[in-house]
Amino acid sequence: MNEKKWIKSKYYYSELNNSKINSILYFGLIWSIFEDEVCVNNAKISKSKNLSLLLCPSLEHSSKRKITTIWNYFVDRYVDVNGDINHIFQNFKFNLNDDKPFVENALKKRKKVSFEEKIEAILRIVFRLRNNLLHGEKDVLQLYGQNKNFQNANKFLILIIEKQIKIN
Repeated sequence: MNEKKWIKSKYYYSELNNSKINSILYFGLIWSIFEDEVCVNNAKISKSKNLSLLLCPSLEHSSKRKITTIWNYFVDRYVDVNGDINHIFQNFKFNLNDDKPFVENALKKRKKVSFEEKIEAILRIVFRLRNNLLHGEKDVLQLYGQNKNFQNANKFLILIIEKQIKIN
């Protein structure tokens, strides 16, 4: 049976729209590749700083532009026009060891943040997106608002994977 048909028939998601969740569906596969090829099957948010330090020297101009675009997306999503962290970020679930204050401070600095800090902050956001997707609230309709987050997360993970960096 087709997976989409099954979900729609059993769980009453009559409006299940692939275009609104496509990047979320691919995220699981891309994350698995990232965890296998980059993290040697041991992805930990605590390795974000080390990974950012390893990745930075390998970035050419086009990769930096891509990261800046991804960075700007997350800054626009989580920081209001006055430069304050908004309610979306405040409600973004981080664990105690995830260093939410680091991510918050980096986002508030906007363009005054180093590339290493951008990469580390994005990695920490992507880790939380993953954990919140797999371990957080499970309302499929709420996922519609997350597709763009995962689209950016996928682009970021692909960029890292393609650099063939390994972190233990």
